[in-house]
Amino acid sequence: MAAGTDLSLDAQVELVEKRMALRRARIVAELVDVRTEASRVTARATRYLPLAGAAAALVVGFVMARKRPAAAVVRGTRMAPSPAPVATPVARGLLATAVALAAGSLRFATSAEGRMLWQAFKAARARAQRPSP
Repeated sequence: MAAGTDLSLDAQVELVEKRMALRRARIVAELVDVRTEASRVTARATRYLPLAGAAAALVVGFVMARKRPAAAVVRGTRMAPSPAPVATPVARGLLATAVALAAGSLRFATSAEGRMLWQAFKAARARAQRPSP
């Protein structure tokens, strides 16, 4: 770098600015590459991840449906009898339905489509409440 010390101050400043411009260009190129890779990975994940989640839910549901009820399990002589169920199977089914409906409603309300529908509803109400000329 002995030749760098022989340069005038303007030439040294120009050399430093050139290096900075090269670094900026390299950083921008790396940022573009990272964004491209992230969008590619995201696109691949959104293609298979929901399918995997649905398959996992199906497997869990199948296992739970095939599980023997507690009354069918052979109990030892030293085990105390189980307490009476808190709710009947029909009540549990209705409760499970209500929870599923609430979870689905919450998921829809927080989705982009739900927010868009709510904004359209609010805009329609605002137009309807405005006095017509």
